[in-house]
Amino acid sequence: MPCTGSLAIALVVVVLIANSVTADTPATGPAIVRAEASPSLSARVLSVGPFVHKVRVRQAKDGVATASPGEPAVTGGSGIVRYGGWTIVAQDDSSDFAAIADDGRVARLRLFDPVDGRDRFHPSFGNKNRKPDIEAIVRVRASANLVRRLGGNPGHARTSPVFLLFGSGSIRGVRDRVAIVVPSKTLTTSLVRVATATGLYDRLRATPQVTGANGQLNLEAAAAIDGGRAVRLYNRGNSGAGSITASVDIPTRELLDDLSSAIDASNGESAARFGNFKVYDIGSSGGFAISIGEAAEERGIRRLRGDPHRRHRRSRDKRRGRWSDVRNRHRPASRA
Repeated sequence: MPCTGSLAIALVVVVLIANSVTADTPATGPAIVRAEASPSLSARVLSVGPFVHKVRVRQAKDGVATASPGEPAVTGGSGIVRYGGWTIVAQDDSSDFAAIADDGRVARLRLFDPVDGRDRFHPSFGNKNRKPDIEAIVRVRASANLVRRLGGNPGHARTSPVFLLFGSGSIRGVRDRVAIVVPSKTLTTSLVRVATATGLYDRLRATPQVTGANGQLNLEAAAAIDGGRAVRLYNRGNSGAGSITASVDIPTRELLDDLSSAIDASNGESAARFGNFKVYDIGSSGGFAISIGEAAEERGIRRLRGDPHRRHRRSRDKRRGRWSDVRNRHRPASRA
């Protein structure tokens, strides 16, 4: 029988103020970051609106489920970044990413080949274990040389924006893939390359500061830090014995080198340096540990806090062409 489902995505912004977190640095091992309740923290909903199209799933007589093909839709919200007048959405149950324009249009860009003709993954389709499971997205800048290695044309620019969309790594191989997107003037002409980065993911699995004693990898978030010079990856613990929620910093250039090498040679060696390990103790709710599911660049948080250096950083960022999520939220949808 036919069933119609729609997905509503709620975006909750949590601002961590310096005195609301404490970090312990043990003699050996990663720093431990503990969250504390703070009366100075608050969240305000600025607006509420529909974020997705409806997706119709039909159950045929032979037991094979089908979905309405061809309709761009937002079916998951694993991570978001802003680019011009668009909100780019990483989806854990699709071969595409979704792009939502400020005027409400929804478009999509294919990242991975379909599996048995399907771009969406659901228990009804019997293909959930074969999904790429994209759980994190981050925007960085890549050198002109690296963009050329990827097959792109940077023109006269020394660097170009690049989106990295990370599989969770929860199933070795199929979820060790990273989609590298070099945006173009139009969404459909953007360059997409896929790296099967099992070499990098295996190193993460084998690093107890990231996965804990049981070695279970489940990347759930990523953020550009240190002015974009590094990417911080977050592993979400599953509350099992020995499981931890942790992060690791990887220099952006070295990460991009690893990924570009993995495009042509899957399971290739990974040489990127790992550092600045942190373990997070965020408390629990209902007997389950609270973990990290999304991350944001710290610069935007400082601006929200009314940083006294806001004006200087804003002019510096504008010269470099780096517009933060906070400013992009109010920019017109004039360029994609």
